[in-house]
Amino acid sequence: MVGFLTQCETPPKPIDNYKPAAAYQGQHPESYRLGYQFGSNDARQGLTESYERYHYQYLEPQRQAFAEGYEYGYRNYDAPDGPPEVTGLTAKVGQGQITVLENGVAVSTIKSASPNIEAHHFTENRADIVVKSRGAHGPATVELFDARTGRLKDKVLAYAIRYGEPAWARGMQD
Repeated sequence: MVGFLTQCETPPKPIDNYKPAAAYQGQHPESYRLGYQFGSNDARQGLTESYERYHYQYLEPQRQAFAEGYEYGYRNYDAPDGPPEVTGLTAKVGQGQITVLENGVAVSTIKSASPNIEAHHFTENRADIVVKSRGAHGPATVELFDARTGRLKDKVLAYAIRYGEPAWARGMQD
């Protein structure tokens, strides 16, 4: 029954400083909105609260915004304004390729250097996508692609990423 609680069920925990995604004014609002969406979905599906399972969705400077959004989305998934709509670019991972979707419609297909995609993320402005792939063994390759065209812009071996350089590959080092 929807809307009725038994003695075993507890309602979602409200939090004092709840901010819907549309009202978030901090740094990295896209990361906040993405975290909010993942948190809402996890709560709706009955999963445990753990934003860290999505570590590949954010860079280290975006962690706090993503975590805040996740927490608010998880704890308030049935808030009156509901979760935010996912707009813009998202990625669907396949074997050796990523399909970039805009509002659910494919705009490009990216072929990675190796068949096993270990991690990927969009850059802050979501214009590019960074992909880390590896074969069955050996070094991983990190590539930078234009998200809309799928054109390769740069690449580097993961073990060659040092001291956060190149900046676009930060967080993908081995």
